[in-house]
Amino acid sequence: GLAYEPMEMYKGLEPNGGIINWPSLQVTMQLIVRWKKIPDGFAQKTRTLLANKYLSDIKSIEQSEQTIPEKYWINISDQAKDEWNELFRESRLALRDRNVYNAKALTLFRKVRCKVDPNLAECTSKDKE
Repeated sequence: GLAYEPMEMYKGLEPNGGIINWPSLQVTMQLIVRWKKIPDGFAQKTRTLLANKYLSDIKSIEQSEQTIPEKYWINISDQAKDEWNELFRESRLALRDRNVYNAKALTLFRKVRCKVDPNLAECTSKDKE
């Protein structure tokens, strides 16, 4: 949606391309600061600001997705989603084991995903994040 027009994605979608209609990306942000130069309360103010913007940001994303012609959306099967989720999980675990991803952050993200959809295979997996 937000990248469709600015990045001219439509040019790469013809004649047989499409956009998979399934969120497969999780965006996170890290902020590194010099605490001695930051005013008291900065961290909480930042969290509050981002939390307050969340719903309007989601609405912007949804509105931008509506500008993409229906013919480009590709729906995938639940089986494909399950297979991809497992591939993503295995990749996260491998990156955790190589100290690329933080184990505590991965656990937090898994808990959020499982709260949203407790039926995900990762929610009952023996080697959880």
